[in-house]
Amino acid sequence: MIPGALSAVKRIEIFTAVFLSVTTVAVSVLDFLIYSETFKNIEGGILGWTGNLTLPLLLLLCNLMYFFILERRKAARRIHQAESGTRVHQLAIRDPATGFFNRRHFYEQLSIEHARSVRHGRAMSVLIASFDDLKRVEQLHGSVHADQTLRRLGQLLKENLRETDIFARYTSDQFIVLLPETAQPGAVRVAQKLRDELARVVKTENGYSRATVSIGVAGLEPTMKSEHELVDSAAEALHDARSHGANNVSWPHDGDTEPAPLALTS
Repeated sequence: MIPGALSAVKRIEIFTAVFLSVTTVAVSVLDFLIYSETFKNIEGGILGWTGNLTLPLLLLLCNLMYFFILERRKAARRIHQAESGTRVHQLAIRDPATGFFNRRHFYEQLSIEHARSVRHGRAMSVLIASFDDLKRVEQLHGSVHADQTLRRLGQLLKENLRETDIFARYTSDQFIVLLPETAQPGAVRVAQKLRDELARVVKTENGYSRATVSIGVAGLEPTMKSEHELVDSAAEALHDARSHGANNVSWPHDGDTEPAPLALTS
């Protein structure tokens, strides 16, 4: 049982036990007084009526308290089962190193969004962001510093997206973003904004790192037969961006690659 629910149930049970004990003592004292020598000559009336009902009332009170405790236990068990199911689900869809959605969950959401976009004729785009020279950061500062930098960069990226966008870790140094209701030109502007936001000094627990990203952008085209072609197109655009150096944004069809004014420096 979860600690919070267990603690609540214990408090209820302790209170119930104390209340039941006090009530039992009070009823016993009343019963003693009713049948004591002092009141033995009093027949009928309120004392006689109460004395006749003492035992039934006590049994009824015990049953009510027992029923109350059982219901509290059942409620706590249901809470525990629900929270356990939620934790298991979160573990299944989250990347353990960063806490962001994992690749599997991204593809599940991508499939759903692709079907909706095709059915209603709506736009959607995908971005793949690769952090430039993350391996060099690891070599210079260690794996702990590199992991912290990766998480911080991911947080900055996610903070600049909409709540409806699906953001996930794609590979060891890449994140992928699904942009519903966004055509390729709009996705390119989003990528440029993200690139400019991330190309700055990032503070981590072990110091400071300058990190930049190269981003590949692709929008859904009528000729694409599946959502996987959309991801492949974004991956090809990312490859083109990285082939032109660090801190670039690239997108397909027109061959445009926009170099950024900043480059990664140690």
